[in-house]
Amino acid sequence: NKGQGVTLGYESISLSVIPWIGFRFICEGENTFFFVDAYGDQREFGIGWFDDTERLLISTETLEFRKKLGNIYLIARFQKGGCYGGFSFPIFW
Repeated sequence: NKGQGVTLGYESISLSVIPWIGFRFICEGENTFFFVDAYGDQREFGIGWFDDTERLLISTETLEFRKKLGNIYLIARFQKGGCYGGFSFPIFW
């Protein structure tokens, strides 16, 4: 939550701007995306891949993934200043 802004989009490209704070640019493919964030003095850019059950995000600040192993998902997020990991599973099989 960075504040109030406006987003302009056309087909697979979008630009979100928060006046006097920064912007986010995103270009999307079928299952991939590229993004650039610039908020205040923070800059981040990266790429990601996803499908219905799995995902991967690699950026200048974060490495995050979710991998399906049978009915259980292995999830992890590594970022500057900390990391976490664990398992996610359905409550009802």
